Amino acid sequence: MTSPQPFKAAVLVNSPGSAPIDVAFQKAFRSYITTASPGAQVDFFDPIEAQIYPGPGVYDLIVLTGGGGEHDADAQDVSWVAKLREWVKRIGETAPRQKIVAVCWGHQVVQVVFGGTISAMSGGGSEVRCRFLLRHA
Repeated sequence: MTSPQPFKAAVLVNSPGSAPIDVAFQKAFRSYITTASPGAQVDFFDPIEAQIYPGPGVYDLIVLTGGGGEHDADAQDVSWVAKLREWVKRIGETAPRQKIVAVCWGHQVVQVVFGGTISAMSGGGSEVRCRFLLRHA
């Protein structure tokens, strides 16, 4: 009898200037994920400098963190942002059941990729609008 595989989570750190990835940042995400799923494997990826991404369907969960620095999620002239958007689109096409949690700027990237809009709010910050068809995984 084989033992079950541990839950696997990939965290894409979308914060410019965070390479190498901050130890406290890693510790916080690892703690949150392993609290929800004890024994989970948590791997961190740098889409900005290294531009390495997890393969579709390899992880049970992908987390897109906040960050982005001064770059908008729909920036056309920033190569790492465009590459990240293309990767999110490819995940949606090749692994539509992939679970993704997107935080702040990461959420804006997901919205842009799947047809949403981002606009400035009168009090500061941004508002994201998109319609999604939710399916039970």
